[in-house]
Amino acid sequence: MLPEDRSIDPPLPPQSGRTARAASAADTSLGEEDGVAFWLGFDASSIGTAVFLARARAAAGTRIPPHWHSHDTIAYLMDGRCVFRSGAGLEDVHEMETGDWLFVPAGLVHVEETPDDTHGDFLYARDGGGGTTTYLDD
Repeated sequence: MLPEDRSIDPPLPPQSGRTARAASAADTSLGEEDGVAFWLGFDASSIGTAVFLARARAAAGTRIPPHWHSHDTIAYLMDGRCVFRSGAGLEDVHEMETGDWLFVPAGLVHVEETPDDTHGDFLYARDGGGGTTTYLDD
């Protein structure tokens, strides 16, 4: 619950010289590869922020192989379902549905899978401009 004044932190002074920006889905599309479509909303290169915000939509029956990210990730499943596996032997399993949130610490090896009957449409954010993703042998 937000405090009575509806703020989370003390208010910041107005920022001079900065403006709001909008970006269309068409302008932010990075294309599709192996059943996953990507959109890069905003990052350090596009607006000079340290926050990375993107979207990934995995087609039904897609498996993203084992990988890890150099920065913490927060993801929100906007639509569909997904199975997230991590930990030793990928034995920690989180079955996600529309509206679920996921936190993935930097360096955690994980796999994402969508069931054969539905897609998974995620928004995800990272600090540090997005960092890097390292894929491992499957």
